[in-house]
Amino acid sequence: MMDQHIGNGPFGQNERGLREQAPNSIPGPHKAKSKPFIKVKRHDGSVAIARGREAQTLAHLIEAGPAGDTSLGFSRAKWARRTSGYVFDLRKLGFDIQTHMEQVEVDTRVARYVLAVDFDVLESSGVESLGGAS
Repeated sequence: MMDQHIGNGPFGQNERGLREQAPNSIPGPHKAKSKPFIKVKRHDGSVAIARGREAQTLAHLIEAGPAGDTSLGFSRAKWARRTSGYVFDLRKLGFDIQTHMEQVEVDTRVARYVLAVDFDVLESSGVESLGGAS
């Protein structure tokens, strides 16, 4: 036996027993968004691809250059909520990223992330330039 409340209400089952959707939840035609990516070639000849937030993080580190950037600098990007996690994932992909702890206030320290090895960017898509590093 069917529960009484399933068929009740404006978006319950119709006369054929099919569940109706609210008008604003019906998907319309849209173009799927692809994740940002960066494809790089290391000096040993190996190729690596970073996608999504890791690609954005890598692009930010490339732009920051030898000075690197702090977790505070990444947070200005608005998308960077787990900088240490993105760096961890990039390290798993084989990127050599150094972490230096810096004192910014009496009792506050932040991490500064620096790419330790250069490589050639072969291809990228969807990564944005952020301006200066801190």
